[in-house]
Order: sequence, then structure tokens, then C-alpha cells
Amino acid sequence: MKSLVNIRKSSVMVFTDQALYSGSNFLLTFLLARTLSIQEFGIYSYVLIGSYFILNIGNALIIQPYQIMVSKSPHCESLGFISKVSAGFLLFLIILLSLIYLFLKFPPKPSLSMENLEFLAVHYGEAAIFILGYFIQDFFRKSLLAIQELPAVLCIDLLFLCVFPLIICTSLTLGKVLLIIGVGNLLSSLPGILYFLKNAVFPISDKPYLQYYKSNGKWFLYSALLQWFSGNFLVLISGLYLGLEALAALRLAQSFFGIFNVILQTVENFFLPKTARLYHKDTNEAKEFLFSIKRYGFFILGPVLLLIFIFSEEIMILFGGTQYQHFGYVIKLMSLLYLLIFWGYPVRIAVRVTELNKIFFYGYIFSTVFILTIFHFLLKYTALYGAITGLMMSQIILILYWKLQLRKNNSSLWK
Repeated sequence: MKSLVNIRKSSVMVFTDQALYSGSNFLLTFLLARTLSIQEFGIYSYVLIGSYFILNIGNALIIQPYQIMVSKSPHCESLGFISKVSAGFLLFLIILLSLIYLFLKFPPKPSLSMENLEFLAVHYGEAAIFILGYFIQDFFRKSLLAIQELPAVLCIDLLFLCVFPLIICTSLTLGKVLLIIGVGNLLSSLPGILYFLKNAVFPISDKPYLQYYKSNGKWFLYSALLQWFSGNFLVLISGLYLGLEALAALRLAQSFFGIFNVILQTVENFFLPKTARLYHKDTNEAKEFLFSIKRYGFFILGPVLLLIFIFSEEIMILFGGTQYQHFGYVIKLMSLLYLLIFWGYPVRIAVRVTELNKIFFYGYIFSTVFILTIFHFLLKYTALYGAITGLMMSQIILILYWKLQLRKNNSSLWK
């Protein structure tokens, strides 16, 4: 029980930092939506979605295996190993961005007019800095959360606040926004860089780490790709089926609920390694802690989601103006979706801790196949109701499949 008390004390700092991180991102989205033109904010959203895709791959290859491995290996050596892995991924990312730049600069076919690629051609440098900065800061935040270096994480989030005076006091264009946020992410990563330089020790042999990453990382990668696809496919395709107005309403609602995505990611990034450590020491204590996450989560998030459900129309007007007034139901449906997502999060953590990575991947296969099978019917006959209902049904499939497999594998975390 003593370890649970210590965990709850450190949880206070986690959620203090999370409030700062989520609040700053929430405010940043609000400022940009109100300041940039609709077209520029839409383009910014597409760059952000692309960044999320890269982060998903990076997390799958680096952070997710590390979150479990850190409970089994020497602390400093594991830091040294992931430093090398992240440097390799960063080099790959720079090469990839360079190749994309060459493609834009010298398109293979004259029919690919620069008019269609005008944004990427004009603002590609700023977009590349934005993506690189986003990846680097995300890597240090999540790796430091995994080893519970909370003061360093707090310093990173405080330093990022330097972007707000620049955004508020500067005459904004899309290029300036991307550059300011990209450089802000790079500068705020300095505490993480300094911590790694001070504490990381490169292991004599990388073989044990590579074997672990090879056996587990591939399933995380497959799952990350499917997870990104299953979460974004209905959003992207709804623009083709329902028009730009419906797509704008859905993206606006998703941006509002992005704060909950960050909270859920922090729950996973911080509490997953905690649960893993308890699991290797005392299974019953790990199980108790796992379900305490759910209890405290519903106590905190339940009332918040209820208020969002009640005042959905006012929220849409606040964020997008009166033209979004009749899309209040989108916020209502999204609040139900996030209640469902949080309900299933202990199942997700249990699968990760017990390292049943194949069933993690297979769950996303089933949910993706389901979406591909039914999306036409949902969007054609039920419009945005169908899009969000499809996301809900996908979550139910994931949760039920993972629960079934945990019981089938006699997992002590789910008996």
C-alpha cells in the first residue's frame, strides 16, 4: 500500500503538469482558430494531422517498448539505448522531409502544377521545422514521464509558454505560426536534452535491447498505423461524403476534445510504467492500482463530460461562431465517445503491461475492417451521426476483443 500512496503523491504533479500542457495546447488552438483565416487554419490542421502520424510511428518504435522495458533494465543504459534509436529515427525523418522537398521542387510530371502544391512549396521549410520540433519535444516529454522525471517535464512545458507572447504580439501568417511553434518546441526540449546528456550511459551491447524492440516494437508499429487510420479515416472521408461544412464541424469538435486526448496519452505514458513495475512486484497491487485509475478518472472526467454534453451548442458557437450553432449535436456525440474511450482504458493498459502485443494489433485490425465495411452506409444515410457512431462502435469492438483475450490468456490483471 505504501507504493500506492507514493504513486498518488506523484500523480498530483503529473496532473498539475498535464493541466499546464493541455491548457496551453487548448489555448493555442483557440488563438489560431480565431486569428488565422479558415483556409490557413485548415491547412495548419492538416500539417498537425501529418505530425500526429509521424509521432504515432515514433512512439510505436521508441517510446511504447521503452515504457515496459524501463521496468526491467538499468535506468541509465536504457536511456542511452533509446537516445541512439531516437537519433536514428530523427535522421530518417530529416532524409524523408528532404526527399519530399525535392519532389515539390522538381515534380516528376508537369501536370503536378505548383498551384495545387502552393502551400507545401511556399511554407515547406516552416512545416518541416514544425514537424521536427514536435517530434523532438514529444520524445523527451514521454521518455521523461516514463522514468518519472516530473520536474524536467514541467520545465519543458513551462518553456513552451514562450510562444504565446510571440503569437499574441505578432501579425500572424501561417508560415510564422509554424515557425514560432516549431522553434518553441525545440527550445523547450532543452531540459530533456540536458538530462539525457547527464544521465544516459550507452550500453556495452545493444543486443538485448534490440531483441526486445524487434519482438515487441513491430506489433506496436502495426497497431499505431492501424490506430491512426481507424481514428482518422472517417474524419477524412466525411469531407468527401458530406461536404466541407460537415468536415469543418467535425474537425472543430475534435480540436476541442483534443485536450482529452492529451490527458489519455499522459495516463498511458505515466501510469503504464507504474503499473508495469507493480505488476512485476505484486500482481494484486497492480490490479488494484489499475482499477483505481478508472475510479478516479470517472470521478474527475465524468462531471466535465456531462457539462460539455449539456452546453454543447454554446461550445460550438464559442469556438466557431454562429455558423456552427446547428452542429451542437456533434459535441454531444463526441462527449459520449470519450466517456466510452476512458471506460476502456484500463483494458488497454492491461494488454500493454502483460505484453500481449499481438492481440493489441489484432484488435485494431478488427476495428479497421469494421470501419471499412460499414463507413459507406453510415455516412450516406446518417451523415455526421454515422461518422461518430462508427467511431463508438469501433471502440466497443476493441474493448470487447481485448477483454475476451485477457480472460482467454488467464491474465491476472483481468480476473
